[in-house]
Amino acid sequence: MYIVDILFLVRSVLMNNQINTITCQNCNTCVLVCPNKIIKKSDAGVTVFAGERIHLCISCGQCMAVCKTKSIYIEGMSYEKDMISTNGRNVDFESFYNLALSRRSIRNFKQKPVPVELLHKIIEIISFAPFGAIPDAVDITIISDRKTIGEGLPLMSGFYRKLGNWFKNPFMRMMIRVKSGAEQFNTIKYHLLDRINIGHYDTDSGQDNITRNAPVIMLFHGKPGTEMLTTDSIIYSTYTALAAHSLGLGATIKSLVPAACNKSAELKRLFGIPQEHKVIESVLIGYQKIQYIHGIKHQKNKVHWN
Repeated sequence: MYIVDILFLVRSVLMNNQINTITCQNCNTCVLVCPNKIIKKSDAGVTVFAGERIHLCISCGQCMAVCKTKSIYIEGMSYEKDMISTNGRNVDFESFYNLALSRRSIRNFKQKPVPVELLHKIIEIISFAPFGAIPDAVDITIISDRKTIGEGLPLMSGFYRKLGNWFKNPFMRMMIRVKSGAEQFNTIKYHLLDRINIGHYDTDSGQDNITRNAPVIMLFHGKPGTEMLTTDSIIYSTYTALAAHSLGLGATIKSLVPAACNKSAELKRLFGIPQEHKVIESVLIGYQKIQYIHGIKHQKNKVHWN
């Protein structure tokens, strides 16, 4: 083995990333699969961590997942804790098609608690989701007490009443546009404002058009500036909605809740969200009150082939 290879191995050991050279078959699979190319074949034909690139490791586990001899060890990960054999398991298109066809964003939830074991299963599914930069960048808060959600409703409703009044003020409207950006501003102006103005989100009448009487809210949040926080939160909320449906539950990804949380310190305290965190997305979860008998296909006409 060349001296440089020995240095690479020493550095790998110091960083707790290791390759068992006794069991490694030097098949080159991990070299090919590593997204940041931190594993290489040495001049001596031995698979090693490239010392000059090892700091690029994001602990995605891809190399461990393809190793037939379990010869690779990434810092903080283990085959016993973090790897589950696929045993050739896969899902065919028809099964996934049926899942997508039958899933709907639920507008009416039963007043029925969701068993905690089902929520644990959803979290387990999220643990298989891909991430952008950091394996555990997103905080997940689960509110499974409908009474707590009910206490938060007037705060959320009050925020949307204020938002409607702010839009009536030209200066405030301009400030919202500058601070929120064109996409969010247009969403408020063309999608939410009419609903706000007719009192759709008011809770005085006892109606709940914000959380739809859902018994559970799952919130995805983190410190602003955290790498890929928004992207990861959207990925996790999508996995949550699909997992909930597979468990016989209904789910709706609801951006109304995060927007209110981010403007209300009281709401964050009630939901147990750190004040310095930004809530990116939320998913309402529960048993659907109305069963759908048709799938709804929204035609996608803006598909461009090049």
